[in-house]
Amino acid sequence: MLKRFIPLSIKRKLKAFQIQIQIKKVKNAHAHALISVRTHQPIKVAFFLVLESIWKYEHLYFLLKNDSRFQPIVFVCPFVTYGEENMQIEMKRAYDSFIQKGYEVQTTQLKNGSWLDVKESFQPDIVFFTSPWKISLNQYYIHHYLDTLSCYVPYGFNSCDLYQTHYNEDMQNFCWKYFVETDFHQQLARKYSLRKGDNTVVTGFPGIDNLMDKSYVPQQVWKPQTKLKKHIIWAPHHTLPEKDNMLDYATFLTYADLFWQLTEKFKDEVQFCFKPHPNLRVKLNKPEVWGKEKTDTYFKQWEEGENTQLNEGDYIDLFLGSDAMIHDSGSFVLEYFATEKPVMFLVNNEKSFQQFNQLGKEALQNMYLGYNQEDIIHFIEHVVVQGNDEFMLKRRKFQREVLAPGNTRLASENIYQILCEELKG
Repeated sequence: MLKRFIPLSIKRKLKAFQIQIQIKKVKNAHAHALISVRTHQPIKVAFFLVLESIWKYEHLYFLLKNDSRFQPIVFVCPFVTYGEENMQIEMKRAYDSFIQKGYEVQTTQLKNGSWLDVKESFQPDIVFFTSPWKISLNQYYIHHYLDTLSCYVPYGFNSCDLYQTHYNEDMQNFCWKYFVETDFHQQLARKYSLRKGDNTVVTGFPGIDNLMDKSYVPQQVWKPQTKLKKHIIWAPHHTLPEKDNMLDYATFLTYADLFWQLTEKFKDEVQFCFKPHPNLRVKLNKPEVWGKEKTDTYFKQWEEGENTQLNEGDYIDLFLGSDAMIHDSGSFVLEYFATEKPVMFLVNNEKSFQQFNQLGKEALQNMYLGYNQEDIIHFIEHVVVQGNDEFMLKRRKFQREVLAPGNTRLASENIYQILCEELKG
């Protein structure tokens, strides 16, 4: 009853005070855990995978796997946000894909339908999380691992202005190591985190390692065609107009019909890939938006089209085999720069620009912007097909001087070196 009369400002201060106390406890627990981990081998490393499309640890995983001091395992965790059917689809997709790629992978759902307690069964020394959101079960969230050496890498190269969300939630405040993309992102953590970003380490963004690794050989994931065509990715975001949206990027409902028409208009010159955000399909399934039947029909036509395809999983090889991208995704604003290929950002409205941080705003100044269908068609015809790429030099300069790691190593190599140094004492 008393809580109803406490001013909001006081409640916030009390919550911050409680978090500060918890941070001190976590730091102490991590110090003790580190001493313990240094005394034995192999060091057990658990990677918690919720969605294949936000997996950023491939290069790091295999660095650890090839080092006899480590025993890494990927645990496929349930994505519970959008119901049982979607959860099962995502878990199967991730498990099958990772088995094929040579990971040691284990699903967390047991045959009797119960859920594996990884902390009890595997007893990991280090845990890597893939998402800060509470999109899985509690036993796969950081609160269950406050006394374990926990690590977090952002699931996207952060370009948006959700500072509290990206730097001051429990994941960022309670993890042992928070590996951030650039010095700019570390400064944001120091400004907005209750622990002043003292657990952050600038490593670069491991999600783009294979895009930057010249020795990496991508698989051919584009459909065979009867003639040589340009490869364009269309990657729409999931932030459809709805109540309490934190971001307002999505242009899908505006351009869904147009892009399908463009696949016919440019069928002799361009092969298109529809790469939706993993949350877009389930939002379109809602009866008040499109409904499941219309959504399934739309996705299926992209999957089966002669010069079209659908990608709902890992996208690194897709990026490397592409010639250009058109999107409205916050993460891809910075990620696709690593390819140094032409890119257009679709502008939903002028408010969109206000939802980026300073680095995101600088990135937008170095790419093509699409405000309408004429801009989109011009980009495809003149920039991609004809090769009149006026942003090429600016784009490369921004990638190499601003976004690339500050040393010659890949981000995953930096993380690996940090782990090795910490664990040897």
